[in-house]
Amino acid sequence: MSIRADYLDPVDPSANLALQRAQITTWACYFALFISGAGTTLIGPSLAGLALRFGWPIENTGWFPALQSAGIMIGVIVGGALLDRFGARGAMVVGVLMVCVGMWLFSLTSVILLAFGGVLAFGCGFGLLTVGPNVIIQLLNPSHEAAALNRLNIFYGIGAIIGPQIANFALSHDNYALGYMITGTLTLTLSILMAQVSVRPPPNLPHGQKNASDTPRSIVLTKWLMILPFAVALFIYVGIEVGYTSWISTQMQLVSLSSAAIGALATSIFWGGLTAGRGSASLLLRRFSNQQLLLGTSLITIVGVCFLLIGARSEFVALICTFIIGVGLGPVFPTTFALVGSLYPAARGSLSGVLIAIGSVGSIVLPPLQGQIGAGHNGGMILTLVGAFILFGLFSVIIRQTVLRPNVVSAN
Repeated sequence: MSIRADYLDPVDPSANLALQRAQITTWACYFALFISGAGTTLIGPSLAGLALRFGWPIENTGWFPALQSAGIMIGVIVGGALLDRFGARGAMVVGVLMVCVGMWLFSLTSVILLAFGGVLAFGCGFGLLTVGPNVIIQLLNPSHEAAALNRLNIFYGIGAIIGPQIANFALSHDNYALGYMITGTLTLTLSILMAQVSVRPPPNLPHGQKNASDTPRSIVLTKWLMILPFAVALFIYVGIEVGYTSWISTQMQLVSLSSAAIGALATSIFWGGLTAGRGSASLLLRRFSNQQLLLGTSLITIVGVCFLLIGARSEFVALICTFIIGVGLGPVFPTTFALVGSLYPAARGSLSGVLIAIGSVGSIVLPPLQGQIGAGHNGGMILTLVGAFILFGLFSVIIRQTVLRPNVVSAN
């Protein structure tokens, strides 16, 4: 793995030590995404337990993943500011603390407002632990950003495979809160690696930025029409990802008449497909452009959701389709993220926070809507199909938009 060490704080001039620090920083980023994946996927399998604990109809529990997503949105915005002001270590340590405190509070309280506060807190923490690694890995891998980001987000997928099984373990003990206690405690171990992280965004203007008026803020404001398709794509993508993982367990139990354990397994299978999709993307990007990959994976998603809806009563068909949908959605976030960075390298840091925040808005809006569409009869998966078609249309627009910009051709 080729990484770049010149963004590291100059503690020691030794090239070998600088490379070692870059490698430690990379693994810290991997572990942070692993923790985020495990923690953010606990909500879906826990919805039935939350409905029982707080006396809510199951279709109204979509507000829990929505609040988590609201916290993530706040976290990525605050995280971007902390990265600029204090560097990566401070931002990620704050993220660790918020995850721990939020998860312990959420697991211990029986007061609904405190539960909401706990969800919001650990959502903020996961936001901090998401934006930092995605920006850092881009800085350390300037010549193959999309492939590097897909590798990074594989670890999110691995964590997301394990997260529902942590929830399943907790449910087998009739105590969904146990999963949050386990994950909150595991997050503390991340602080060991965080103490070694020392990366900051480059202080000077990037090469090619000619004057002071061409600042990241001005680029965000003046190029909004160019950025809009990417922003809408991330809004839809994150919304359908969170919506799908939040409601697939309910879909399996209500339509396929599966057990709660199979419902949790379906969530893990989705993340297994998503992880496989990202792993494949890092290889496919050697032959295909970022834009071609995005168009192809959106078609895979459409096919997977169509077959899911057709064969919804078959447990086997639903599980296979869930894997296919995960494969299709897997490369969307890291590849889109890298493509925007290639379009506007001078605004990389600013756009990172803005775009992840916009994606988080999608995960606030769409999961409750999906619950209402399902109305307690299914998981509202028709919304996933609509979202997949919108993604295909957006990526078609992006291909036409970026084909005229030769500097965006994938270098992976």
